[in-house]
Amino acid sequence: MPQLFDRVLQWPARTVGLLCAGLVMVLLFVCAPYQHGDLGAAVPRLSVVAGLLHMVDTDSEWLYCPLVPVIAGWLVCLRRKELAELPLEGSLGAGLAILAAGLGVYWVGYKADTIYPGYLAVQIVLAGLIVLLAGWRWMRALAFPWAFLVFTWPTVPLEDWVAFPLRMMTADLSSSLIHLLGSDVVREGTGLYSAPDTARGLAAGQLFKLDVEVPCSGIRSLSALLMISALYGCLSLKGVLPRVLLFLTAIPLAVAGNIVRMALLALGSTWFGSEVAVGRMVGNVQEISLFHEMAGYSVFVVALAGMFGFSTLLEGRHWKRFAVLVRPAGAVAGMAEEEATRRQMLARGALVIGLAVATIVFCSFVGQQPPLSPSGVVMDLPRSVGPLQGIEQEATAQEMNALTEGVQIERKVYFSEIRRMLATIVLSGPSRRSLHRPDICLPAQGFVTAGKMEVPVRLSDGREITVMMIRLFRDSADENGHLVRLRALNLFWYQGYGEVRTADYYHHVFLTYFDSVFKNLNHRWALMSFYIPYSEGALGPADPIAEAGAMQALREMIGQVAPKVLKNPGEP
Repeated sequence: MPQLFDRVLQWPARTVGLLCAGLVMVLLFVCAPYQHGDLGAAVPRLSVVAGLLHMVDTDSEWLYCPLVPVIAGWLVCLRRKELAELPLEGSLGAGLAILAAGLGVYWVGYKADTIYPGYLAVQIVLAGLIVLLAGWRWMRALAFPWAFLVFTWPTVPLEDWVAFPLRMMTADLSSSLIHLLGSDVVREGTGLYSAPDTARGLAAGQLFKLDVEVPCSGIRSLSALLMISALYGCLSLKGVLPRVLLFLTAIPLAVAGNIVRMALLALGSTWFGSEVAVGRMVGNVQEISLFHEMAGYSVFVVALAGMFGFSTLLEGRHWKRFAVLVRPAGAVAGMAEEEATRRQMLARGALVIGLAVATIVFCSFVGQQPPLSPSGVVMDLPRSVGPLQGIEQEATAQEMNALTEGVQIERKVYFSEIRRMLATIVLSGPSRRSLHRPDICLPAQGFVTAGKMEVPVRLSDGREITVMMIRLFRDSADENGHLVRLRALNLFWYQGYGEVRTADYYHHVFLTYFDSVFKNLNHRWALMSFYIPYSEGALGPADPIAEAGAMQALREMIGQVAPKVLKNPGEP
């Protein structure tokens, strides 16, 4: 053992630091169990890297993510000569502070059983190791490869959060472009359809009917384009400002590419027919045509062409070239042994390895989830609500297959001579994030989202709650082959334990993890959903009077039903 220790002391300090840092990263993020993900609590936790690979395996949109660390390593190798001249002058205080922050974030993710704090912990812990073992000049020199690693992590929550605004903007701009190209178009929410043409005997939507769904919003291509623009800017441009400008152009270019895609689909439907341009329906499944598939590549054609063109502009002589952050070779030669000896590096390496092991042990003892709380609702909707009579409606096999194990559904259809409404309670199971979003699930059932907003509802017991309202419509063909539009409203909110409730999906996610970590409370959430169709007829603008009546009917129904199914605080 002493001989081994003496042999290690003969290694270059850089080698010792690299091996120690690598061992810490492997222990924390490759070997240590971290979160269950969508596999459920019945299976062992996956490590951060294993969780990433599982997500990539289930969603091919993120296949590029595992390649990012390889590219970041290649970027480091490109600067190896410059890095060889930098001294090892690690900052013990600053490095330990950053490392402690990263380990704290790591524990929060373990406690909350979610992988995203683990992704953030990778970045923070790596920065802490660089500052602690090598110093701030190394951190500045490695700033871009370190920041580039962010593209390793799938941004699924950001995708949901950004997708709807992008869909609305893409639909608006696409309708303007299609109109400029000579086709009259009507836009409603994220839906686009051809305007009626009485002279030609064409009904509304007869030439084309499109919806800017999530893949057409630009969000799916945005992450990959941001990564490409960051890498291309680093390799082709000099200076911070040109690189930042090129990076930011990926956002409008992704939207522009999808606008061109929608225009191609609309014009293709007009020229060749909807089945050739978009695809045909086989049962309830849309079969994508070759034209539709090729139009999808226009996103990257437009975005990459714009990126290369803008980069050429930025390379012009009128742009000032900035100096490289790393000092030239030879400027600091010989300082490494003076600033950081092998023994100092070994001592600090042992310290960070010890902290990593202690964090893993601490998580295993102090990071377990609290037990699942009682539900905040009674899974028994009333048989009648005023003049409305309720009929039990069981969940379909398709719904149950889409939901995770342990989820319960209580649903009744309420009807009278003039109204028909659907009330649904979806009670989550033991796994986290087992509730779906109505504004995501309903479009999957053929509905188009025309808008959403929070609205207040007064309950019969005097309480006032805030719910989310979404406007919906769905088109189908009648017996004569003409398009018929069904319009509907859906009001919903998420009910936690006691008086904890929220209308916003992401606030419900935040409360799930915040209360789990800091209040030791694991909510068993319930989705309270109330739906009403209020008109069915030919395509055209919505009737505001009919919508207002439907909204009032839903509010009155919630006001009477909610006090009967919401438990009082402390009620088992």
